[in-house]
Amino acid sequence: MGLTKTNNTDAIDFMDSTRKLIVTAPRGSGKTAILFSFIHDVRNYYDIIWWFDCNDSFQSTLLSLAHEFHVSSIERSENDLGRAVLEALFSSLAVNSILLIIDNVQKDDEQNAFEMTANIASNTNGTTYPKQRPFRCHDFLRIINETLDGESRRQRRCHIIALYTDHSANQQPSKEISPPKIQEEKDDWLYLPLEMIVHEQTPDKIIGLVLKNLSPDVAENRKQLIRKILSIDSRRLTMRLTNLLLTSTNIDDTELTELTDKIDKQKLGQNGNYDVLSQLIKLALEQLKKEDERFFLCAEVASLIHTSSISREVFRHIYRILCPYENTSPDWDSFWQQLLSKYKKYCLLKQNFLVPTIHRRVSERHIPSEYVEVYSIPSTYAKALCESILRDNTSRIWEYAFELINNRFSYDYYGFKDDKNLHYDEQGIFHYLDHAIALIKRSEKYIDNEHYAQSCGELLCRLGSYYLNERRMYSEAAQSYFKANTIFDSMMKSPNVDGDEEKRSLLFVLKCSTTQMWKICEHLTGKPDKTRDEDFISKIEETRLDLGKISVNAALSGKYDPKRYQVEATIAVARINVQIARNSDVSEDDRNRLLTQAKKELENIQNEDYIGTRTRSLLFQVLGTTYSLLKRYKQAIDTYHKVLKMREEILSFDHLDVARAKYRLALCLVDYITNSKDETCSPAEYDEKLNEAKCLCEKAFTVQQARLPAKHSNLEDCSTLRKRIAELFEKLKDKQNE
Repeated sequence: MGLTKTNNTDAIDFMDSTRKLIVTAPRGSGKTAILFSFIHDVRNYYDIIWWFDCNDSFQSTLLSLAHEFHVSSIERSENDLGRAVLEALFSSLAVNSILLIIDNVQKDDEQNAFEMTANIASNTNGTTYPKQRPFRCHDFLRIINETLDGESRRQRRCHIIALYTDHSANQQPSKEISPPKIQEEKDDWLYLPLEMIVHEQTPDKIIGLVLKNLSPDVAENRKQLIRKILSIDSRRLTMRLTNLLLTSTNIDDTELTELTDKIDKQKLGQNGNYDVLSQLIKLALEQLKKEDERFFLCAEVASLIHTSSISREVFRHIYRILCPYENTSPDWDSFWQQLLSKYKKYCLLKQNFLVPTIHRRVSERHIPSEYVEVYSIPSTYAKALCESILRDNTSRIWEYAFELINNRFSYDYYGFKDDKNLHYDEQGIFHYLDHAIALIKRSEKYIDNEHYAQSCGELLCRLGSYYLNERRMYSEAAQSYFKANTIFDSMMKSPNVDGDEEKRSLLFVLKCSTTQMWKICEHLTGKPDKTRDEDFISKIEETRLDLGKISVNAALSGKYDPKRYQVEATIAVARINVQIARNSDVSEDDRNRLLTQAKKELENIQNEDYIGTRTRSLLFQVLGTTYSLLKRYKQAIDTYHKVLKMREEILSFDHLDVARAKYRLALCLVDYITNSKDETCSPAEYDEKLNEAKCLCEKAFTVQQARLPAKHSNLEDCSTLRKRIAELFEKLKDKQNE
């Protein structure tokens, strides 16, 4: 990486360097372990070090970086957010030295793969590698490449290391590689084959550990098997598991028969490229299961939800699910110490010491230690753990995983209460976001079991609601609701629901509601267009009518109540009608008809007791806009005051919905004092309303400026209103001077 200064190193080159390196090796070779060691040795060379793992979603990582560099995450997809965050990082005046590590960049499928070519970074003794090699990588590497090639400020030291897993089964023993020869073209990608990692545990040392209390024949068989294994495969994990399993008395020789036979066949050229490490991992997991099944089940659940970043907090909640009657702190502490000991023994878990530093860097509030004590499961183990679960859609592991995520990713738009103490767990939702995405990604292709399919569909709905209401990622929200709709539609066609009217009614509600939310989100992704708007109204009205046909039963109470979704449809239709009415091409008669219709529908349902607080605040916001456009300003002001009060009771002061309510109220106050014809406005009232509008607008602008992209329409609206208020104050001042 050019971090060691030698006699012939140019001083400027030593300080000012750009390196882009791909480290390649088979899985289990220890790439990640080497990088952790590297980070520990060079951590003082860099202002910021960040780790991404392309095997899993890294939305939480991007959100942390966005917070650190004051980048808005609103209305940005994962790729767009990644690009914006990297641009801010690479152009930051506060950062001069950067190290980014992107793990598991290999991309096996054709979709969204970034094809690139890298030059060899070193020549190895006795082995010839091509001077150039093509790679199929994760799309995030393309974003990094394009951002670096852009006009962003160049740091003094910018180093990118990508870890690429080759799919060769075994790694033959070889000589140690020579030091890398860094080329002059520093903007090019270089690749470095990790041909061998030197270990203290050589074959002779491992053979010396074979226990003397084994019978001579067994001991000799073990020693021969160790030599055979390490002659075929010298990967780091292979050596460690060979040391653990074949020097132990806990494993019976009959359990090694399959391994011995397949190695012998490979020696004779009869077994293709047999993967020794996979068999060793299978044996290790069998031993773990025999020692304590809880530890094995815990690893299986963890492998489904996110293998690269699993906190102690997540393990604690998995333990609560597996051991519901052992909920005291001493029980958990004892279990955790035993679990750590077993996992480290089998090389199943490694601690990521970089994550706590990241959390401390970006967090303005206290984060409990169990959230930042983070571990990862080696990808080789994760693959072995997942394979059997993905083949068995009835496995109880799915049940445990969905119970964990449904309990902890607890975002519920309809569950907001007036009591701030019941405010949703924002930190918990943020912490479990990537886990929810990972579980959905694994489950939606493999689950046919109806119970788990419904859990997956409902989780997709919750994720879609989070994208819609908190992140305003309308395309992602629409996609989540569409996937959920597909699941519920498939379940309705199953013969298992024939004759079960309650189940069929429930699925019909879920199908209609997801269709409706899918169309609402799709509408929000586009620009206003009368024909398109009317088409969406027709589709939403259709689902509202379908929901109205359902007879309410015991299965449709609470969150499954169809009335709740009919309210959403009514608000959506009214909002679109108000949007059409704002169009200058609409005639005055049509405009009044649309606004009157929206007003009537919203007024008819505004006091229904089954409407949640946040939904009611949205209803009043659309109703307030309708009153304002009809020039019923006093009604509009009263309605907007209700909106603001409700949102301040359930949301944080810097929430964008609170800021938008303040902007709407400020705009209505200004419209009232400038456009009112039928109502008189005294000088005292004029002054009071104008000052209130200024205060509200400034507070809204402060929040929006901090949380929205620079050219966002809401921010531009607020800026225009600020100028308008400033002009009114100037006129008022001139009038007073006269």
